[in-house]
This record gives sequence, structure tokens and C-alpha cells, in this order.
Amino acid sequence: MNRSDLEYALIYSSVLERLTAAFWGRLDKATVFFQLCLGASVFAEIANMKIIGAFLTAVSMWSLVFSPTARSLTAEQQRQQYEGLCVRAENLSDEDLAKAFEKIQERDSPELAVLSRLAEHAAHIRLGATPPYPLKWFDRVFGLLAGA
Repeated sequence: MNRSDLEYALIYSSVLERLTAAFWGRLDKATVFFQLCLGASVFAEIANMKIIGAFLTAVSMWSLVFSPTARSLTAEQQRQQYEGLCVRAENLSDEDLAKAFEKIQERDSPELAVLSRLAEHAAHIRLGATPPYPLKWFDRVFGLLAGA
């Protein structure tokens, strides 16, 4: 990879990790809020207790299986690593930058396909280039959810 490709990949990865951290963090907060609402509805006797219990169990199981808090924290740590490398990039040679990038990239969080187009778009803008395609409505909705 040449220097400009490395800089693009570094910015793309940084933006993607930021979007991933925000997305999972917001999903975690929504899950906790939903659990609190379901728990409070038991006292209000709004609906059948079995239905509320089933929803509460399903939401709790989802939270346990997907661990949005852990995913958000992991992505935030990776974002900090990438941002630190962005700051140091000017003082590194191409070879050192490539090695440091590969080392950080080993611990990337799983990529969410719905956020990758947003990250590509943002990386082009941060580099002063025109994005090659406009964002679709679907990308914009997930951008709002991820804090873009």
C-alpha cells in the first residue's frame, strides 16, 4: 500500500470504530430503557404478566448474547488506538505506519456492513475528496442511529 492508501485506511478504520462504538452504545441504552419500561409495566398491570415476562426475558437474552456494552467499549478502545496513530502518522515512515496499522487492525471489532458505507463516505470527506456515491436513505437512517 502506498502512503495515501494507508491514510485512507487509517481514517476509514477510525471512523468505522467510532460509528460502531456509538451504534452499540445507543443500542445498549435502548435495551436497558426497554427493560426498565417492561419492569415498570409489571406494577402498572397494563398487559398480561406472561407476555411482559416473555418480552423481558427475550430482551435480556438478546442483551446477554450480543453484549452491546462490551462491543461498544471494544470499538471505542480501537478508535482511540487509530486516532493516536493518526496523530503520529506524520512522523512515521510508510513502512512504520503500515506495521503500526497492521498491529492495531488485528483487534478490530466486527464490521457492521450498514456502517461501512458511512465510514467510506466520511473518510473521503476527511481527506478532502468527493465521495464516489451519494448515501441512500437506508445509510442515512443508520447514520442517525450511529451518531454520524
